[in-house]
Amino acid sequence: MYLDAITKSISVVLGEARGAADCDITVSYEDLTPTTFVSGAADLVSNGTTPVVIVAAPAAATQRRVREFNLYNNDNIFHTVTVYYVDGASQRVIWSGVLGPSKILNYNSGVWNNGVTGT
Repeated sequence: MYLDAITKSISVVLGEARGAADCDITVSYEDLTPTTFVSGAADLVSNGTTPVVIVAAPAAATQRRVREFNLYNNDNIFHTVTVYYVDGASQRVIWSGVLGPSKILNYNSGVWNNGVTGT
């Protein structure tokens, strides 16, 4: 998945407030320009029903390629997870579903997997 403008980002929001714990999130990406290639990563947590930007917009003249995204439901309740592709004021749902406790939502090179058991 590519972000090719300074207005594009990826965000996540949960349908419910947290129970006992926030969901853990990790992301890896690559920034590409005509002359450079730089790998990057981030780790953060969900914030209940408040959207969280998990992949920020790239710098000008840069394409950001999202390689992998993981959301681990570290909570004791089921969560409705919605992932948005944001372009300025527009949001488009790119994945939405229910994730049980101790389950993982994974995006890897174009493939979505949900409900993977975490250990």
